[in-house]
Amino acid sequence: MGLTWTSKDGRVTAFEDMHPSHIRNCIAMIRRQGFCSMREFYQAINHSAYLGDNAREAAAEVICQMNPTLVIDALEQELEKRDEPY
Repeated sequence: MGLTWTSKDGRVTAFEDMHPSHIRNCIAMIRRQGFCSMREFYQAINHSAYLGDNAREAAAEVICQMNPTLVIDALEQELEKRDEPY
């Protein structure tokens, strides 16, 4: 079994066994808890390199507030494997 999701009631489900709508709901729940994907985090860092000084300082404050997690990336990759939108 690869990566798994543990539900509130303790059930453990492999990502590959989850329905696409369940995966999307998990991603939405994680985002509501204040997390972002590592991909989004790195994009924000890379984008800030092209900003002027004031905008870069403002972006740095936002980036410091970001809370990246690999779980979102892994769930999104599972959807991509199935050619499902996320």
